[in-house]
Amino acid sequence: MVKNIKFIGIGGTGCNVIGKLPDNEKLPLLVLDTCGCPFNWVTIDKILCGKNLCRGLGCGGDVSLGYSSAKETLSDKMEIFYNNEANVFVFGLG
Repeated sequence: MVKNIKFIGIGGTGCNVIGKLPDNEKLPLLVLDTCGCPFNWVTIDKILCGKNLCRGLGCGGDVSLGYSSAKETLSDKMEIFYNNEANVFVFGLG
């Protein structure tokens, strides 16, 4: 049985889905987005990707800009994924 699972929402859809889950210590939740808007109502752990590239305004569906934003932000934060037995990523594919 897997005991250490982290649920990670990526982008607008991922933030909305993860934001609807109950927030408690037994269910570690995290959201990542290039747009700061969803973070106003989400009370769980959050990482704003691409602070320099997108300035919190989102990437507008530009895949290369989203990739560059994630790479810029997560290059020094990868340990948040390594300390878990499983990571469940939630995102939309348009």
